[in-house]
Order: sequence, then C-alpha cells, then structure tokens
Amino acid sequence: MHKLCLHRIKAPSPEFACEKANELLKSIKPPKPNITEKTIENIKKTNLFRDEYDSDIEEFLYDFFNVESAVNGWIRDEFVEMGCEENSIDEIDNIYGRLLDNFTPFYHIIGCLSENNKSYINGDPKYHRWDVNDYSIEGLNKSYQKEFANFNVLKDLNEIEPDESDDSISLWELNYEEEKGETYLVFSDTKID
Repeated sequence: MHKLCLHRIKAPSPEFACEKANELLKSIKPPKPNITEKTIENIKKTNLFRDEYDSDIEEFLYDFFNVESAVNGWIRDEFVEMGCEENSIDEIDNIYGRLLDNFTPFYHIIGCLSENNKSYINGDPKYHRWDVNDYSIEGLNKSYQKEFANFNVLKDLNEIEPDESDDSISLWELNYEEEKGETYLVFSDTKID
C-alpha cells in the first residue's frame, strides 16, 4: 500500500528542500537482522570466508549485509555444497529477503509546495501517483482541521501518522543543523506495509 506523506522542512529553495528531505529520509536505516551462532560457525567453515576475507568476520558481515554484494548468494551455494543444515540455509534466504525488502526505498520524493503555494515537481510526473499541483496550503489545513482545530500545516508541531483511510496524509517535521529559508512541504509517495 502506498500513502501520500508530507515532510515539513526549512530550505533556501524547493530543489534543496527535496534533496535534503531525501537525504534525511535515507539516513533512517532499519536494523540489521540477527544471525545465529550456528550460522556464523558455518560461515567460518566456508572457503569464501577463509580465502576472500582472511577469517575477518567483521569485514565479511559488512559485505554480507550489503544487498548489492553477491556474498549472500555465494555463501548460500557453499552451505548447500557443504551439506549444512536447512536451518542455516533458510536463515541466509530469510536474511537476504529482509535485506532486499529494506533496501527498496520505502519512499519516493515527488515534489514540494512552498509556503506561498508554489509547487515544484521532482522527477518525471508521469510516474507519480499524486500531483503536487492538486494541493494548496489552505486545502491541506482544512483536511487536517477535521481532526485538529485551527491546524496550520506550516507551523503546528503535530506529527501525524497515516491511518487506514485512503485520503489520510501523514505529516512529519524534518530538521537539520543550520536550517534556514522558507518552509516547504515535501511530498513523498511512501510504502506502508
């Protein structure tokens, strides 16, 4: 399911607002999955671990948790060749699946709206589910005022979570050091599981 989310941020330009929001959202990383001791023991028995990583488990795990590396597939193949227990093979498959799920960005920045209702589109709009041009500060204020009296989308500190309704829009404050400029509402298409 995808939801429209707003990220309030101060920035000197709409381009910077979208770039900074993207940078700040990218820095939110899900935790790495745990690996059982048995699987670690099996990893240490592989030729890949001994030959390519000089038995350095930290270096190995760094690559193992990097989805763009082929280490997961290679280690799984060696587990099969070694006749490892299905539990370790399944664990590698499950970890890789979770890493892939978390690697896929959970959001896509589609544009922003300035405090003066000027819209800026980020990327090719034909791939966007929502059109930033369809929204205004006044319209957003009215939609939030159904739940919060006299709500001002540019100033009020409420961080609003998305709910199950199709028309709910979450709102989050994004802050960074030395922020300056006008307030922008950055729009993101966010994957909600």
